[in-house]
Amino acid sequence: MSISRARLDRFISEKCQLNRKKVRLLLAQKRVMVDGVIATDIDQPINKFSHISLDNQIIQDHQALYIMLNKPVGVVCATKDEQHKTVIDLLDES
Repeated sequence: MSISRARLDRFISEKCQLNRKKVRLLLAQKRVMVDGVIATDIDQPINKFSHISLDNQIIQDHQALYIMLNKPVGVVCATKDEQHKTVIDLLDES
């Protein structure tokens, strides 16, 4: 599931194939952690970079990737270009 922003209970329900009543019970039992803190609120907003675990099993652990690139001459700053090589083409090579 690719999320930009969602509610914690909805995310766990979809990811673990549990109904929301069961997810509320897990939260009440303090078995869910978000970013290293025990989660208790079903409405807690999360995003795609939130570290989420259930019973110490990681459910989601995405990390941002930052790339610094010195763009060579003749390469355009675009995602797609039919005539020129793009910076995305450089990333695909390595």
